[in-house]
Amino acid sequence: MEEIKNKKWINVLEREPKIKNDGSDDVGPFIQKIINETEFCVLYFPKGKYLFKTGITIDKEITLHGDSDSSTPATQFITHGIPNMSIITLTKRKQCIKNISFYSDSCDVLVNDEPPTKGNPDYHYKIETKLEGVSAIKTDDIGNTERGLGHYENLYISGFSDIGIQIPYYSISSDITVSSCGLGVDTGTDVIISNSRISKCKNGMRIRTGTSINNVRIEKIQEVGLESSRVKNLEGYGSYKINNITIDQCGHCGFAFGTVIDSYISGIIRRCGQYYYNTDYDTYLNMENRKEDAYSLFYGDSLKNCHVNLISDNKDNWDDGLEYKHKVYVFKTTYMVKSTLKCNIYAHDYIIKAANGGGNLRLQNNFNDYIFIDSSSPEIANGISTMSHHENGNLLLLNSGKLKFGDVDKKNDIFKSNPGLIVKSTESDICQIIHTYGDYWEKLGSELIGKETVYYYKYISENPL
Repeated sequence: MEEIKNKKWINVLEREPKIKNDGSDDVGPFIQKIINETEFCVLYFPKGKYLFKTGITIDKEITLHGDSDSSTPATQFITHGIPNMSIITLTKRKQCIKNISFYSDSCDVLVNDEPPTKGNPDYHYKIETKLEGVSAIKTDDIGNTERGLGHYENLYISGFSDIGIQIPYYSISSDITVSSCGLGVDTGTDVIISNSRISKCKNGMRIRTGTSINNVRIEKIQEVGLESSRVKNLEGYGSYKINNITIDQCGHCGFAFGTVIDSYISGIIRRCGQYYYNTDYDTYLNMENRKEDAYSLFYGDSLKNCHVNLISDNKDNWDDGLEYKHKVYVFKTTYMVKSTLKCNIYAHDYIIKAANGGGNLRLQNNFNDYIFIDSSSPEIANGISTMSHHENGNLLLLNSGKLKFGDVDKKNDIFKSNPGLIVKSTESDICQIIHTYGDYWEKLGSELIGKETVYYYKYISENPL
């Protein structure tokens, strides 16, 4: 280890005495000189502030290692007053950056403490750009699979008007905190990111095909929390594995996409559409230049063979402790194909708004198992069709309290109540009995069987009133 450290571990202050770590002079040219003169190595940056008025390019297998004496990185890379620059540009592959904080003054976050009034939308958190195009870490070609295989850990990034960090192809990142940036995180394909947080950015995270996310929190975002890339020639198509994600308080939707296939998403996505807080859906539909992605949790063209598990609801509020003002759709899509949703949201409560019908969505909530086929209302509940227009003779149809099967013109009753019939149920509300069986019933009484109360109902042929 001593031989490795002596030959490959370079203290930048010892290697280049002209480098100052008090934030007074530009260190970019001196750091670049060290990179150009060395091969594989670890560049160690002792505690302090390193000012970059000139960005650096890393095209070798080099690690930038900050001081890790404290829980918050004590090594700071800072820039101010310079537009259209990135502190670090990554090329080729296998770079590593650890234990460094990045700061810029190229943008500010404006917080609107008052919710917008009805018909007059506004953002809760808004990025105000002072200098264009400033980033902390970028790659020269995010779509190039020759740029990647890196590792990024324990980084704090704040105040960059463009991108906080671009994570290139097949890289692993952990413990990344990004705040107050134009776009918090931008990933290449097959990236793994975990145990990280993005907050108060214009947009949270943009991902590409094969991205895996675990235990990431995205919150207080001006527009979109998470986006499957829709950049031309860099589109993300899915195969995402997203676990334990929290997306909270977005001005637009929580997750925006073009086409997503074969993906799993689990976590909390809530309080989206805050741009239209205090604006009901009918008012929203009549607004000119309305933002189409700002009235749902998920917004996009096509969701195919995807499984979504939400531990949240589709209600929106302004993070002010007041009652919810309106609800947004869980999904607003063009097509929904062979996908499932597990959540606690009521089946008739803004589940899906699809331009070409409901597609094929299976909803499993705490109550029943529903299937949406051609509309925004569930058409099959627990295997029983509730819509008369389906011509599938193998479907059971619940109609006027009677279960039937067969084609549209020829129906056969499966159940028909006779006067005096007594049924027992754990359902305490007689209205539910009437809804299920039809006609007229009277409640006879109840008894406790074990730990459960059972209720008895009697069928009567005429209206008791």
